[in-house]
Amino acid sequence: MNRSRFLLIALLSMTLIGLELTWTRIFSAEFFYTFAFLVLSLAVLGLGLGALALRLFPGLNRESNVSVLLLLTALFTLLGPPVVFFLKLEFSILFTSWTAVGKLALAILILSSAYFTGGVVLALLFRQHHRDMPRLYMSDLLGAAVGVLLAILLMNSIGTPTTTFLIALPVIFAATLCSRRWMTLVPLL
Repeated sequence: MNRSRFLLIALLSMTLIGLELTWTRIFSAEFFYTFAFLVLSLAVLGLGLGALALRLFPGLNRESNVSVLLLLTALFTLLGPPVVFFLKLEFSILFTSWTAVGKLALAILILSSAYFTGGVVLALLFRQHHRDMPRLYMSDLLGAAVGVLLAILLMNSIGTPTTTFLIALPVIFAATLCSRRWMTLVPLL
């Protein structure tokens, strides 16, 4: 993984920023536009909590965990949209029932889960390869830039629902790159 860490970070950033843009569009179009800021907040919260989890649980700090964490990021990226829509959030009655508050809390957990596992991976790679931080950060920024462009192009050309699923492909590819031989089929499946 010595050389591929730059590509892994770029692919992960591509997915995470693309996911953020698609969720922002979904919240703006399907729900109240004022709740679109929730996506940005959850992205920052998830990434920060992922880095904190790496600090609090030293067992996570192994490069052998990267492929599993990338797979979890892909899984949460793919399952997020259908599960949140299945919840049938109604922001207009948010504070009138405990069920609505519970649904919102579950949606927040679902929305931040991909960022949490992605945050663990980013923090792990940044921590273990801190001597290459300028190049790692460059990979992060380049991946994010490509992710923004791809998300916007895909949402405008093929639609947001399809884009929400295609946005997981870079992180699935990253998981395939760093998987051991026996696990290479798992991301592809």
